[in-house]
Amino acid sequence: MIPMLALIDIRHPHGGFRLWAPLFLLWPLLAPFVLLALPLAMIALPIARMNPFRAAAALGRLACALPGTLVEVDSRQTSVLIKIF
Repeated sequence: MIPMLALIDIRHPHGGFRLWAPLFLLWPLLAPFVLLALPLAMIALPIARMNPFRAAAALGRLACALPGTLVEVDSRQTSVLIKIF
């Protein structure tokens, strides 16, 4: 399943904030760009000796593997957490 939500949590000594980002609203906005890039990919991938169908399957598997991703970055003053659901 493709990711539907992302939690972005930023903390620092003077406060911070937590933002819930609805990724399901982002997917329809990206669709026109994917359609524009598709003809270029169909030309470029065979030139690079890559199977376009295997490349599309790999991108699909990558998108489906994103839920459960957790990125934590800590420094002395700021802490950033990004969690994809």
